[in-house]
Amino acid sequence: MTATIYLRLSSIGHTHHQQEYPTFTDISCHLSPGWTGIVGPNGCGKSTLLKIASGALQPTQGSIQSKGLVTSCPQEALTPPPRIDDFQEDYSGYAMMIKEKLDLFEILLQPFEALSFGERKRLQLGCAFYFQPDILLLDEPSNHLDEKNRLALLELLQSFKGLGLLVSHDRLLLNELCQQCIVFKDGSAGLMAGNYQQIQDLLDSQASTQEHMAQVAAQKIKKVERELQRVRQEESRSKGKLSKRSVDGKDHSTKEKINLAKLTAKDGSLAGKKSKLIRDKEKIHHEKARIGYQKSFEGKVFFDNPEQAQRTLLHLPSGLGSMASGRLLRNPELTIKSLDKVAISGPNGSGKSSFLQWVLTSQNLRTQKYFYLGQELALDQQQAIIDNWQGQTKESFTQSIHILARLGADTKKLLRTPSFSPGEVRKIATAWAIASKQELLILDEPTNHLDLDSMRRLESALADAPIAILLVSHDRAFRQRICRDFFRIERVNDGSELIRD
Repeated sequence: MTATIYLRLSSIGHTHHQQEYPTFTDISCHLSPGWTGIVGPNGCGKSTLLKIASGALQPTQGSIQSKGLVTSCPQEALTPPPRIDDFQEDYSGYAMMIKEKLDLFEILLQPFEALSFGERKRLQLGCAFYFQPDILLLDEPSNHLDEKNRLALLELLQSFKGLGLLVSHDRLLLNELCQQCIVFKDGSAGLMAGNYQQIQDLLDSQASTQEHMAQVAAQKIKKVERELQRVRQEESRSKGKLSKRSVDGKDHSTKEKINLAKLTAKDGSLAGKKSKLIRDKEKIHHEKARIGYQKSFEGKVFFDNPEQAQRTLLHLPSGLGSMASGRLLRNPELTIKSLDKVAISGPNGSGKSSFLQWVLTSQNLRTQKYFYLGQELALDQQQAIIDNWQGQTKESFTQSIHILARLGADTKKLLRTPSFSPGEVRKIATAWAIASKQELLILDEPTNHLDLDSMRRLESALADAPIAILLVSHDRAFRQRICRDFFRIERVNDGSELIRD
């Protein structure tokens, strides 16, 4: 490992191709060994910054300097990682340690395409460590991992002595590993000391203070507006009294009194008071703007689904079948009716995703109005989702925009950008499915690539949804919040078995 390791970002900014406005601007920091988290909402540029740090992407502005061997691990697990053959054939102590930590011995004997996404992710991470990097850049490394392998990953990352940059929605990793975080906000980012929870507590406290200050400023503005309205009314009455229109042309005495009143400038004092109130109002508005508080768009997702009679959407008879992967599956009878919500869990490689694929291709679905969201989406699949979303009727598209806002998406950005992050695509897919009134959602790890706030919002939306759901997720709290029926898939000698949990 290099003696002096560092990574320096100087005024980094980036604008995506065919995009008029920058994704982010003016990011500067100097990083030394230890773990630094990168946190922020979907689409803010976390993965883009990581690619710039790795040298895979050039910044639009600014410069980057580093000392040490840099290795990165992307969030997608669609293609084999570099040097997989070398890693497989290496039996040195270091290579064997990685294989043991991530339980890779059996995985390395199988073709990459035959592996589950959780197994692919572990192999991807193993190959990244095999390079023995000085600077390790990880993008959502716990995606697809079950609890056992997530803890094994944490232990391995804690043993890393170099400089680590971590993009993750996993609070465990962010809190246990990171001493500081690059926090994205409003098109830029800054370095803050502390782990994720410490920083979030500080930001929540600042937001609470800003909210209170904004409320006080709003009350001051209302008070000034009421006083301004009173002065304007008094000014109007005063002008009426000082008007000569209703005075007899020969009534010189009254006209002289009116002229005298004008000379004493009673109406002038009202005008001065009005001008001062207008200046005060503008000043308070400027103060409120400097506070910088923006209320987030909270609220439940509105479901415009018609009343549904309880009818069967999926019926799986008990028995023994062959899944698409060729693995045998033993299963009890499983029936999903309108509004039923069923969760499936199990370790990596047990066959959860294969089971969903089998359901989709079998004759057991009783509805055509279903939507499937896989663990990973290839570029053509992402584009198909975007095309479906943009090609909706005006009414459905408008509803999907409201749903996206409640899922934590920046809808103004989505409407003007030509490119979308993986997390944004998953939100769009969910919003389209709800707006198009699908009867059954089949979701495979739907929280993959979502930021923490979006995960919370999605959980709430699916829990309230008058839609049937078949859910695969490693997140126990997420499953329990949404579903009422629970199954587990376990590996057995000749295949997999679906068991009521």
